[in-house]
Amino acid sequence: MNDATCKGCGKPIIWAEMAAGRRAPFDAKAGTILLEDKDGTKGARYVRGHVSHFATCPKADEFRKPPVTSQANEAEKSGQEK
Repeated sequence: MNDATCKGCGKPIIWAEMAAGRRAPFDAKAGTILLEDKDGTKGARYVRGHVSHFATCPKADEFRKPPVTSQANEAEKSGQEK
């Protein structure tokens, strides 16, 4: 992860590479996060981690990119358009 500053709001962020190979911004300051199962059967737990900066930045919509599908991701890697 790399330390940086958000170009939209100026807050400190870190970059993490996601499974699809794209980078995503997270708030630099770690905090306590509540994880809940979708169906609620296993209860909830608290973990220490970083929140996506898209959830906290007031200018996040200016930086959002459309989700990558597997075909688009392969085309992007090979330099072709979909």
